[in-house]
Amino acid sequence: MSTLVIKSVPKEIHQFLKDSARANRRSLTQEVITLLEQLVTSLKKEKKVPVKRKLTPEEMKLLTFSGRRKLVPGYLESYAAGAFAGGTDSSVMISEERDAR
Repeated sequence: MSTLVIKSVPKEIHQFLKDSARANRRSLTQEVITLLEQLVTSLKKEKKVPVKRKLTPEEMKLLTFSGRRKLVPGYLESYAAGAFAGGTDSSVMISEERDAR
């Protein structure tokens, strides 16, 4: 199982979750997991699952340190042309290199 840490939860939400957990005889963690599972199941039924899409050049600029960091020349054009679609994740490549030694 993965770990998820949520910080700065509003007091009203935290209290609601605590009350709901107590009423359902669960720990706070179990209650949150149950509610998240119900939400994901509901979204899947409604087919509102996030879809992977390409970012616009404007969105890319926002992701590059709010436009302060310059991109490598030609990056946005290459990205828009699909040059990076279906590529291998860098962590996979690193693992393969490490395991090959």
